[in-house]
Amino acid sequence: MNQTAPKLLLYISGDRMFGVSLERVDEVLPAFEMTGVPGLQRGVVGLVSLRGDILPVIRVDASATDNTVSLKAQDRFIVVRSSGRTFVLLAEQVCEIIDGDGDAEARPGYLAVNQSSIERVIMHEETMVFVLDTDRLIDDASYRSESVSTSVTEVREVHPNAVASPY
Repeated sequence: MNQTAPKLLLYISGDRMFGVSLERVDEVLPAFEMTGVPGLQRGVVGLVSLRGDILPVIRVDASATDNTVSLKAQDRFIVVRSSGRTFVLLAEQVCEIIDGDGDAEARPGYLAVNQSSIERVIMHEETMVFVLDTDRLIDDASYRSESVSTSVTEVREVHPNAVASPY
């Protein structure tokens, strides 16, 4: 039984192209103001308030050596739902939607050591695409976001009239 891989949304972050299963993508939005929070895990570059939910913003490229990001006009937020949780991927450019099979595929075991959020690597039009495992990606980031949630709760207890940003 030959099962077709799900369609992928391709995007660029840093100098790499990534793919995320289209089934996991809720929407793509122009990037807007986000709040930096000290002590977040590497790759989590801030938090955004979207329709009343506070969501982590994740940048997955390996060139992200710190959590500071200056947003540019062309940047996009890819809102992803995975394992019952929602988070945002920061993309410098959203490229296209493709069939998830790719021209060639590899599932190298050594990637699991350094990039546990990479499910597989495919070739698309002579470009290497790192396909994300969104379940593992959010699991890797969640241990820090739990402490951030506690901090937000504590702030509301100290400042009961505090409201979330409409952005």
